[in-house]
Amino acid sequence: MAQRTVHYVFGLQLAAACGIDDIPRFLLGSLLPDAIGSKDERDVTHYAFRGADGTRYYEFDRFRRDFADQMFDPLYLGYYMHLVEDSFYRAFCHRDYQFYFIKDEAVRALHRDYHLLNPWLVRRYSLTNMLSCPAELSGEPISRIAGFDLNGLQADLAQDFIEQPEGAFTFLSPAMTEEFIERYLPQAETELRAVLEGQEFLRAADFAWRKTDE
Repeated sequence: MAQRTVHYVFGLQLAAACGIDDIPRFLLGSLLPDAIGSKDERDVTHYAFRGADGTRYYEFDRFRRDFADQMFDPLYLGYYMHLVEDSFYRAFCHRDYQFYFIKDEAVRALHRDYHLLNPWLVRRYSLTNMLSCPAELSGEPISRIAGFDLNGLQADLAQDFIEQPEGAFTFLSPAMTEEFIERYLPQAETELRAVLEGQEFLRAADFAWRKTDE
């Protein structure tokens, strides 16, 4: 999965480019799939498809169908774009750079890279923390997906904005992260504009990978 601050960058850029009127609500949606209490919920919040043949992808088009009546709402648009961005991220890691995070050690190293990248992302994109979480989402249709941990999300993002870790990058680097944003942000904008017009540009299955690649 892409890290929170990368989703935050995408959220800000997409909201500005596409004229999203409620930016904090869009940003909340952009981060919400990762606001979970356990890894067991990740497949659920990310609409993960797991085929018997080992095929994996994020069914962002199923999310769009499930919440067709809410796809005018910035919260749901942001959530949808998170799933699209994670599909891009899989393509970037697996297809573009041939990174496969199979072992726990590799996953831990990737997450260290995320922490090392946070202060760079904050500086590079002049980020300020605009996230505003409601007390709960029980009145929202999106709450039927999972019990999202809003307090945890707000605390984690606040930490992302202030941490200053030290160390060497293992997989990702600032240059690669910027490459990812510059390569895939235009595609994300095209998809968001299409959805706002009641159309579609991307197919989730086109971003499939195989279980053996994990």
